[in-house]
Amino acid sequence: MEGISAGISQILILAIVVVLGFILSKLSYLDEHTSNKLVGILVNVTLPCMIIASTSSVDFQQISAQIPIVCGLGVLLFVAMALISIAACLCLRVSAHTFSCFIFSGICTQTAFIGVPVIAAVLGENTIILTSLIVAVINVFLFSFGVAMLAVDQQLREFREAKTTQNESESFSFVNALSRVKLTWRNFVNPALVAALAALALLFFQIPMPYVLGSAFDMVGSLTAPISMLVIGFYVSRMKIKEACSQWRVFVFGFIRFFLGSLALFYLLSFFISDELVVAIAVLEFAMPTGAMVPAFVASHKGDALLASEHTVISAVLSFVYLPLIITIMTLLPLA
Repeated sequence: MEGISAGISQILILAIVVVLGFILSKLSYLDEHTSNKLVGILVNVTLPCMIIASTSSVDFQQISAQIPIVCGLGVLLFVAMALISIAACLCLRVSAHTFSCFIFSGICTQTAFIGVPVIAAVLGENTIILTSLIVAVINVFLFSFGVAMLAVDQQLREFREAKTTQNESESFSFVNALSRVKLTWRNFVNPALVAALAALALLFFQIPMPYVLGSAFDMVGSLTAPISMLVIGFYVSRMKIKEACSQWRVFVFGFIRFFLGSLALFYLLSFFISDELVVAIAVLEFAMPTGAMVPAFVASHKGDALLASEHTVISAVLSFVYLPLIITIMTLLPLA
């Protein structure tokens, strides 16, 4: 019971900071320009510092056996995200022109932006490196298969429109559509990944972090959770309640993908993996809401950016309801 209380308390603390971000936005202390700058600081500075600072609380010998498992789980999580998102879309009879937006909203989630600080707050700072490795693996698939899906969908929509207006008889080619997808090594490298690899190197070679430097990294890294929650509060403040409530499929999709999917994953992993900490990390990462960058990705491929933004905000709000429920169920109703 103490574990449940501590976990839910951390979620409630984060929710209070979200409310503060909402208030600051309404008072004009937070605007789109400021929030974008905060996101840049979080992704490029505070999150990497948080990852590196976590080496002071981790023993490499203790996590060495867990590293291959979490890397494998990263692959499994991405596949599960995609399959459950597709199943949810089929159940909800999502229209063809918004299908890819729903799928991308289910696979491009806040695994780093919210996941790392939230899981660290709930399960402890010793989870940061393991969580970061899962994020790194997921991102490899996200920026390859995920982006390719959006590109192919864009080409398919443009082909249908051209065929309708010009009565063309040419068939659509997936190969040609995929050939237009442009990916470089820069798509896969980011500060969080570099920090995770640096942290692993420090642990593997047992390089001690100087106290002053370690304290500085820890101080900056501690800003990650509050900054991320303030930004979420800003996103919520921009949500138009009436329009959001009319998107019932987004709510039901979120319930299936993030809540029911997470519970199914918990019992499935518990059957095969005895390490409760690793299972908890994987399930909570799977439960993270739709990513803040989804609207930008969808818009860049001429998709429904407004629908994507509704996925982002609605799933973020719902996460403060279903995350405590998931933590409670994992604690009170384990597989064995």
